[in-house]
Amino acid sequence: MVKKRIFILLLVAILAPLAGYSQDFNARFQEAWQLSNAGKPDEALPKFQALLKEAPGYSGVHVQISWIYLLKNDLTQASAYADNAYQLYQMDIGATIIKAYVLYAQNRKSEGLGFLNLALWLDPDGNNLPAVEKDLNDIIAHHVNPAVFNEVLTYVKTAHPARNKTFIQINALINEAVQQINAKKYTPAKSAFDKALGLFAQVPAEFQFLRSTVAFVAAQNFFNAANDYDFPYAMQSLDMAKSYPGKIMATAQLSAAAIVLSHYQRVNDYEKGVSFGNAYWKLVPAAINYGNEKANFLYYYATLMNGVQQSDPTALQSLKVIAETLSKVQNTTSDAWYQANASNFLGIAYVASPIPVDRKKAAFYFQQALNTAKLNNLDALYDEFTPNTAISLWQQGDKEKAKQLYVEAAEKARAKGDLGLAESSYNNAGALYYQDKNFAAAIPLLQKAADITEQLRSTLKGREKILYFQQHVSAFELLVASYARLGNGKAVFDIQNKDRARVLGETLKKRLSSPVTLEKFQAKLKADEAALFYSQMEAGAFIINVVTKESATPVYIEDFQHWVDVKKKYLDRIHQADGKASGYKPATGIIEQSGIKYQTKDVSQMISRNDMDEIMQLTRECLQDVQGQIPASVTADLLASYYRTLISPVLSRITGKSKLIISPSGILNFLPYEALLAPDNHFLIENFDIRYCQSADVFNTVHERVYPASRKSFLGMGGAIYQDMSEQAQPLRGQEQLVNLQEIAEQNLFNNKPQREIYAALFGSKKMNYLAGTLQEVKNLSNIFQDRDVFFGADMTENRIKQMSATGQLKNYKVIHLATHGFAVPEIPELSGVAMCIFNQMQGNEDGYLTAPEISGLHMQADIAVLSACETALGKIYGGEGVSGLTGSLLTAGANRALVSLWPVSDEGTMYYMTGLYTMTTKEGKSYEEAASIMKRRFIRGDFGQQFRHFNFWAPYVLYGM
Repeated sequence: MVKKRIFILLLVAILAPLAGYSQDFNARFQEAWQLSNAGKPDEALPKFQALLKEAPGYSGVHVQISWIYLLKNDLTQASAYADNAYQLYQMDIGATIIKAYVLYAQNRKSEGLGFLNLALWLDPDGNNLPAVEKDLNDIIAHHVNPAVFNEVLTYVKTAHPARNKTFIQINALINEAVQQINAKKYTPAKSAFDKALGLFAQVPAEFQFLRSTVAFVAAQNFFNAANDYDFPYAMQSLDMAKSYPGKIMATAQLSAAAIVLSHYQRVNDYEKGVSFGNAYWKLVPAAINYGNEKANFLYYYATLMNGVQQSDPTALQSLKVIAETLSKVQNTTSDAWYQANASNFLGIAYVASPIPVDRKKAAFYFQQALNTAKLNNLDALYDEFTPNTAISLWQQGDKEKAKQLYVEAAEKARAKGDLGLAESSYNNAGALYYQDKNFAAAIPLLQKAADITEQLRSTLKGREKILYFQQHVSAFELLVASYARLGNGKAVFDIQNKDRARVLGETLKKRLSSPVTLEKFQAKLKADEAALFYSQMEAGAFIINVVTKESATPVYIEDFQHWVDVKKKYLDRIHQADGKASGYKPATGIIEQSGIKYQTKDVSQMISRNDMDEIMQLTRECLQDVQGQIPASVTADLLASYYRTLISPVLSRITGKSKLIISPSGILNFLPYEALLAPDNHFLIENFDIRYCQSADVFNTVHERVYPASRKSFLGMGGAIYQDMSEQAQPLRGQEQLVNLQEIAEQNLFNNKPQREIYAALFGSKKMNYLAGTLQEVKNLSNIFQDRDVFFGADMTENRIKQMSATGQLKNYKVIHLATHGFAVPEIPELSGVAMCIFNQMQGNEDGYLTAPEISGLHMQADIAVLSACETALGKIYGGEGVSGLTGSLLTAGANRALVSLWPVSDEGTMYYMTGLYTMTTKEGKSYEEAASIMKRRFIRGDFGQQFRHFNFWAPYVLYGM
C-alpha cells in the first residue's frame, strides 16, 4: 500500500502547520511505513501510534494505523481510524481509499464503491493504480473478505481509463496558493484558491461536495498564516460539514465553526460570535478531538463568552461550563496551552462572584493557569495571565500590590509591543485607582489605555471600528467618571465626544479631523439653549454634563436605592412566577451561586443593567398602551422616576434656558425625554423645546453644512405596492435558524447580494399590509408646498430613489419624506431599513428593501429627512457608538435633520403631526426644532381631541440633527 507520495503531497499542499515536525518526523514516519510495507505490522503499529500522539491532526498516520488493523481483520479499529483520516482531509487519496477498503471489508459494497470511485477520480493519471492493486492482493492474502475484494480487484483494472483530469489542475492551484501564503502573498493566494473553487464546474456531480473541502483548506491555511480572508471559505466548509454522518459531521462542523468564531473574535463581534457558538455547542459531546478541533472551538467560544459578560448576566456561568469542558479535552497537540487557558477562563468565571468561596476558587485557577504556562515554557501565556492575579490580590486586601502588578504588566507588555495586553492592564490599573477613589491617579493610566485604543482603532474601517471600540470603551467611560468626580466639565466634554457616535462623526466629516472643541461647540449654542450629554455607568448611576454657552458642568448621580425600589415594585412582581427559570434575580440582596447563598448589603449589587433595560421596555409598553391595560399610575411613576434621575439633578444649571439638546447614551436612546414627568405633573416638553444629537461632533458637522436655497421644497413618496415575494423561506424558529440566517446575510453583505431570502425568513413571503394612510399622507402634505415632486404606488421604488441619487436629483430637495413600513433588525442591524415597493420578482438587482447602509450611500442636501414609518429611531446599540440605525444613515446621506419614530405610529396621529410641522415651518417661519416641540404640546393640550392626548400619538417622534 503505497503512501509515500500521498504523504508528501498532503504535507506540502495542506498541512503547512506540520512543517514544525520537519525532517525528524518525516524520517520516523518513513521508518514505520517501511516496517509495515515489509510485512511487520506489529513493529510498525507502536511507532505510528507514537507519531499520532505528536500529530493527531495528520491524516497520513490515521491511514497507516487503519491499514494495519484492516490486515488484522479488526474492522472496528480499522473503521475508526479510517473515519479519522477521511475527516481530516477528504481529498487525500490515501484517506479515501482506506475508507473504501474498510467499507468493502464490512460488506458495504455500495458505499465502498462510492469512495473507490472518488479515489480513482482523485488520481486521474493512474499513478497509484499499481499500489492499489498491490493493496488489494495483500488484503486477499490476509483472508479479509476475499470474495468481495477479488470483485474489487477486477473492477479496478477496468474502471480507470479516461478519468476526469480536473483534479490535477485543482491540486496544482491548491499547492500554488499554499506557496503564496508561505511567501505572505495573500492576494494571489486567494486568487489561486478562487480559481480552484471555480474549476468545480467541471467536476462530476457526485464529487461536488469536495468544493467545500477546498474552501475549508483555504480557510485553515489563511487562518494559520494570515488571519485573513478565511470567513467566506469557513462558511462554505461549514455548509459541507453539515452533510457528513455521525461524529465526522460533528467534528467537521466544529473545525469550521472554530474558524468562524475566530473571525468574530478578530473583528470584535462578540455578541454574534456567542450566538453562533451557542448553536454549535450541542455538537461538542459527539465530536472527536482529532487535531484540536474540539479544543479550538471551545477556546474561541470561551473567549467570546468572556467578551459579553457585561451585557449578559448568564455569560459567566456559561463561561464556567465551557472552560470546564475545555479542561477535560485530551489528546491534543497543545494540551498544556489549552489547559492553561481553561484554568484562566475558570478564574475569570469565579472572580466576579461576591461569594468568598468562589473568589478563593478564582485565585486557585489563576495560579493554576500560571503554573501550567510556566511549567511548559508558554511565556506569552504567562505574561498574559499574570495581571489576572492582581484581582485576587485586591480582593484579599493587598490593594497597592494589585495596582503595582497591573502597572508593571502594562509597561512590560508595551515594551514588548503587545498593545492589546498593555491596553487592558493600563485600563485595569486605572479602574483599581478609581475604585480606591484616587481619581487623579486613575486618569493618566486610563489615558494611556485610551491612547492605545485610539492607535489600534485607527487601523480599522467602518463596522470593525464600532465593534472594536465597543469592547474597549471602558477606559473612556472611566475617564468620564474620573473627570466628573473632579468637576472638570471641559475634560468630560472631550472624552464624551470620543465615546459616542465616533464612526458616524468621522463619516460625516469625510476625514479623520480633530474632534470639535468645547469652545467651538459653545459658540454654536444660543443663549437659551443647554446641551445635556448623558453617560451610563453601572445600573442606577449616570453622569450628565450640562453644557451652555457659558459653562460645562458635570453632575454625577448615584440613585441606586430608588431604582432598586422600582425594580421591587414592578420587575419582582412580573417575574414572581418564572423566577429562577428566567435567570431573574429579585431585589432581595440574596445572591445564589453553585448552591451557596450570600446576602449582600451593597444596594448597587441589587440591580443590573439588564434590570434597567427591562424597566425601559416596561416604560415603552406603558407609553404605547392606548387601550389602558396598564394602570396610568404605573406609567406616571416610571416617567417620574426617569425625571427624578435624569432631569431633577440638573434643573438648577439650566435655569433660564428654554431649549434642550439631548445626547443620550445606551438604552436612554429609546426613551422620549419629552414625556418625562415633573413633580408638578407637567411633561418636560411643556417647559422646553427638545431635540437630540448623537454627539458634539455630529452636531457641529451638520451645523457647518451649507446647502443652496434654490432647491425644491418637497419630495414625497408613499402608498408603496406590496406583493407576495417569489422567494420562499421557512419561518424563523430557534437560535440555530437565526444563526444560519445571520451566516447567509453575512455572505450576502460580503458579496453585495440582495437579501430577499433573508427578509422572507424574517417577515414571511406574504405581502405586507397595504398602508393606504401613507398615500393620503403624502398627497395631503404635498399640498402645503409649492414646488414639489411626489411618487405614489408603483413609482415608489428602490430603483427610483437610487437613480435620483446617482444623477444628483436627490440633492435638489429641502424636505424628503418617505411614508412606508419601517423595520429594525437588531440581530442583523445592517438589514434595518424601510420598504419601498416589494414586487413579486426583484426589479433588476434591487430587492425592494432600502437598508441603513443603502440609505447612507444616497446623496441628499435636505434640511430634513422624515421616515414616517414604524420604529425608525431604533436599531442596534453599540457601546461607544450608540444606536446604529436609520437616523445616522439619513445624516450620513446628507440630511441636516432626521425625524424618526421610537415605536409604531398611527395614520391619523401622523397626519396631524406632520401637517402641523410642515405648515408651521413653511407658512409661519418656525424652525423645525420649534415646530416639532410645539406640535407635541398641541397634542397634550387636546387640540386634536382627547384621544390624541395619549403618549402613543405624540411621544414617538424624535428629531435629530441641527
